[in-house]
Amino acid sequence: MTLTHSFGENIARQVQYRSIFKEKSNEALRVDERQLDDTVLMTQISRGNEKALAELYDRYGRLVLSIAYQIVGQRETAEDITLETFNRVWEKAHTYQPDKSKVSTWLTRLGRNRAIDILRRENIRLDKDSLRWADVTTEPVTDSHNPEIITT
Repeated sequence: MTLTHSFGENIARQVQYRSIFKEKSNEALRVDERQLDDTVLMTQISRGNEKALAELYDRYGRLVLSIAYQIVGQRETAEDITLETFNRVWEKAHTYQPDKSKVSTWLTRLGRNRAIDILRRENIRLDKDSLRWADVTTEPVTDSHNPEIITT
């Protein structure tokens, strides 16, 4: 027997709205487990845990590589930027503030800034329109976008 037959359409609709509202409220209260895991990894890295750094690299290495490649346009340079970014994470993990940003945001910002620094160092004129942060995707480059970037 459905709610509509038992209680009428109006009450059934109210029950449905309440359950949707309750779901949305519960979603807002849930902690992002991935963010919590990433924060724990950052704490472990700041204590010198190399396995935690390796796990963080496994999670976000391709993302940092993709962003670096989008900015510099050269595979080898993008790989160097990625390694330098994770070296910087190793050195500066203790400065990460989980209340300020997600780990993924912090990492991609480190990689992006490093890529721009390299362009500046090489005296490559930066086209401000081509380096707008909004244009840099956080999705890893796939084979369909550029087969060269994925082969590892």
